[in-house]
Amino acid sequence: MQRQAAIIFLTGDQTPFRDRGTRLLQNVLDKSPDDIELLLIKSWNLLKKNTPRAFNSAVEILTKIIDSHPKTSQAWNMLARIRLNQSRSDEAIKLVNMGLTHSPKNRSLMLTKTRIYAPESKDIAINILETLRKTDPNDIESALYLVYTFVDSRQYDKALNILNEISNNAADADMSKIKIAFAVTLHESGFPQQAQQIFRLLYDQKSDDPAIMIAQVRILKKDSNYYQIVHVTADWLQNHPQDTPIANEIAKELARSNDQASREAAEKIFNVIVNTEYDSVDAISSLAMLHHASGRFGKAVRLYERVLMLDPDRLDALNNMAWVLCENLNQYEQALELAAKGLQTDPEYADLIDTAAVAKYRLNRHYDAIEDFNRCIRLYQPDTAGIVNAYFHLARAYYKLQRNNDARLYLNRALQDNEKINALTPQDINEAKAILNKISKG
Repeated sequence: MQRQAAIIFLTGDQTPFRDRGTRLLQNVLDKSPDDIELLLIKSWNLLKKNTPRAFNSAVEILTKIIDSHPKTSQAWNMLARIRLNQSRSDEAIKLVNMGLTHSPKNRSLMLTKTRIYAPESKDIAINILETLRKTDPNDIESALYLVYTFVDSRQYDKALNILNEISNNAADADMSKIKIAFAVTLHESGFPQQAQQIFRLLYDQKSDDPAIMIAQVRILKKDSNYYQIVHVTADWLQNHPQDTPIANEIAKELARSNDQASREAAEKIFNVIVNTEYDSVDAISSLAMLHHASGRFGKAVRLYERVLMLDPDRLDALNNMAWVLCENLNQYEQALELAAKGLQTDPEYADLIDTAAVAKYRLNRHYDAIEDFNRCIRLYQPDTAGIVNAYFHLARAYYKLQRNNDARLYLNRALQDNEKINALTPQDINEAKAILNKISKG
């Protein structure tokens, strides 16, 4: 009973249920520590927490699963997707290929393989997807992925041919996905009016399916039609207030753009979400980050305070607020105090350790800062933005103590790794080069 209850609670949307499910899951695992299904669920649940400690624990569990039960294709797949999301494609493809040696016909692994290859090698992705389609012509997921890959390759006729083929025998439950793919293909091939006509029909037939809205927003984004994106998203939220997480993801994607109009659209959507759901912690936190990036530091701090009032365990928001206090408002003591409070909850949160160390550096506590930066480097995963920034921060502290050889070593390492990751700001790069120049002149 506990096992089934844990699974039900963990798959729910409400935090209290998920927390109860987490406790039940651990109780069952204490009695059955080798239950692979529950270990996979625990990993998935940890990844949803989106904290460094939870992330590392999930990776550790999945790694143990593939070592002890190498035919568990889901573990290989989850690890590969993790590496792919980290832009570590070489590691991702190795994991997929190793998983396929144990489960050669696993479709999930094959689909992940196409996702890895698609951005740079569409021909390889198409070959894999065509093989999957021949193996199982009724597999709608593979067929639609092939359609979208053809669309990205501008092979619109091939995409439309597949859609016509699969629509003849498709189940009613799949028709909405197929019609969405038709709309996207028509729009991309130069028939936007026909595409919009399909979207209107879909809204009439499936008014509660967010996939329709998401597909339409993606098309509008390609056309840089940000005004319409805001309108479509706001209209959807008005009729589907429970879909704030979807709207939040749309806004976050817009906020990541360097286009000012895109970021302004993101801010409008975040405000719509907050007005729809006053205690939407994710939206408030995202809006705070947008204000931070736009130089509105006072507004950012007030919003981070609101996040922490609603959810004191949001250490990402706490870390962001401490960083703004330190680096943008010159409130070093307050930043250090806030970071220390967060580290009481999670002593191995590398980003928080780095923020605390930067505050110590600003307070001329260079030896303490060096100790913390070195600890960050031990905690961060290789080839990540965090470790690149830690190299740079450590080098600055060494330079302040006139340990120029150490400073040079870590500045060069930061600049070299930054070429792959693009983690440093232009100001950081200029500062690093200026320090190296001073060191070279003696």
